[in-house]
Amino acid sequence: MEKEPEILSSKLIHKGWLKLIVDKLKLHHIDKPYYYDVVKINNGVAVLPFLDMETLLLAEQYRHPAKKYFLEPIQGGIKKGESYEDAARRELLEDTDYVGDLHHLTSIYPLPAAIDMELNFFFVTNIKKIQEPQLDKFESLRIVEKDYSNVVEGVLSGEHKDGALQLLVRSFDADKISYWCDLFSHN
Repeated sequence: MEKEPEILSSKLIHKGWLKLIVDKLKLHHIDKPYYYDVVKINNGVAVLPFLDMETLLLAEQYRHPAKKYFLEPIQGGIKKGESYEDAARRELLEDTDYVGDLHHLTSIYPLPAAIDMELNFFFVTNIKKIQEPQLDKFESLRIVEKDYSNVVEGVLSGEHKDGALQLLVRSFDADKISYWCDLFSHN
């Protein structure tokens, strides 16, 4: 494996809910410095909450960069000092008003060529409503119940374009479904 590039300098270009950094790199196979744009975003979580074996809670939310509404898993960023599990529980409660048994699936880097964010995937069983949603002041979403098999069809056909939903549903493979079915059969 090739040696990692040396970072000669790093310049903050923008700081908001994300940071844009330009790194000046010394690549070992070329003589001139190479400038690389990096987007820094807090790590995040994406959650598939199951009301029962057939029904999901998902969010419909407008995403300005794409200028359209998306069907998405419950998702959000991790706050400073918060674990992935605690962030998943918090996002589920804030966005849906539900709590339940959290199960970790996997983690990914959705676009490692440009973004440093790690996204952790969870599914939730045995959910129950305990309060009204507590959305962040800039959030505007609608929670909807969807049949799991229809969501899978929409993912496979390309109807559902949200990357987190695409990858999360695809991560929920046959082994996980068997495990999940065992969870429901014991409750």
